[in-house]
Amino acid sequence: MNCGLLLWIGGAKLKDTLNTLSRMEFHRYPVEPTPVGGEGAGVLYLRGGEFRLVKVAGSEKPSGTLAEKIDSLEFCSPIILGHVRRASKDFKASAPYSWGAQPYSCSCKGFRVFSIHNGFVKNYRELYSASHVYESYHPELLREPHIIDSEVIPHFCADLIEEYGARQGFKKLFEAIKGNSTWIILAVKNGLYIGIFHKGKTRGLNIYQGENKLIAVTRAEALKTPPGLKKIVEIGYREEAELLLIYKVEIKDQAKVNFLRIS
Repeated sequence: MNCGLLLWIGGAKLKDTLNTLSRMEFHRYPVEPTPVGGEGAGVLYLRGGEFRLVKVAGSEKPSGTLAEKIDSLEFCSPIILGHVRRASKDFKASAPYSWGAQPYSCSCKGFRVFSIHNGFVKNYRELYSASHVYESYHPELLREPHIIDSEVIPHFCADLIEEYGARQGFKKLFEAIKGNSTWIILAVKNGLYIGIFHKGKTRGLNIYQGENKLIAVTRAEALKTPPGLKKIVEIGYREEAELLLIYKVEIKDQAKVNFLRIS
């Protein structure tokens, strides 16, 4: 998949993050065959102590349609995951459907794991488990195991977290995933944990950090960087790189978040 990812920790209005997704949606370097998104969009945000997930597809401007489905764009969420989708040829049949859009969510193990992903998981058939329920399971459209490769990530991660805990589970997930991929995990089990992963060559990744704020985005050009942030990671388009950052996050209030890097 050729997609765009956004993680925003530390208080942001939904309208600002959706504007970032909108700018990223049709961004395209001259050497790229397709834009970053345009075939689906989704956002996960925390409100009232609950994670809310909204996704759309089958629209000429998915991020704009996504904004229409959110009741309060002025709401400031302490943590947001956003995604714009450009389906790969293997999963093109899923482009009109919201179940093909991300973030993906797994609650099969009694706790929540959310993920956004860009790239292709080469070994997704091996990581598929019949004991899990997959939103993208559609045998009438997709070849076996009838799911989109990206959705194995949160489900396989949940198995690893259940066995090893979040920190070691994230490390084992990083080792297990094969192929050129960037992905971000948000896991809620005995606390809230964020993992930022990059393997191989992708459409790039940029990470910014400041006091009580962390932003990761696959296109720096789409982000209007808030003041006081410093870029701590810059992986360019098709640059070979490996990266795993793990954070434990504590939500203080609607706009304030503490986070500690633990790996």
